[in-house]
Amino acid sequence: MIRHRTLVPLSHDHHLGLVAAQRLKRGDAAYRDMSVADSIAELWKSELATHFEQEERALFVLEVSSECRAMIERALADHARMRELVAQAARGDDPDATARELGALLEQHIRFEERELFELMQTELGDGLDAIADRIPSRMSCRS
Repeated sequence: MIRHRTLVPLSHDHHLGLVAAQRLKRGDAAYRDMSVADSIAELWKSELATHFEQEERALFVLEVSSECRAMIERALADHARMRELVAQAARGDDPDATARELGALLEQHIRFEERELFELMQTELGDGLDAIADRIPSRMSCRS
């Protein structure tokens, strides 16, 4: 399914998140020339915090079916766990293991949103997504 234009910025973020997730799953830094812990903090600051906020405040509050609401609850639980992992890394609690868990969860979460949640939301809401387009602006990042 072609992604609705309102969801395209989130899908672009997801692509960047998958790149970071692959690195983290190996226990590597999400960004080059940083420690693992510093890269997790930077990933949160430059990518995840705004992305999660846009999803939670603009997209996940829309009126949807109970099936879709259950999927949103799963996505919110993932967001909560990733916030915990970012805090754990900031405390210095086994940054390599934290990075691996965060990377695996981030990858799984993105694939779930892209393959299941966004597909269902597009089907249910269609052009109704236009109403929130201004709350999900494009934020193309160039981090690598």
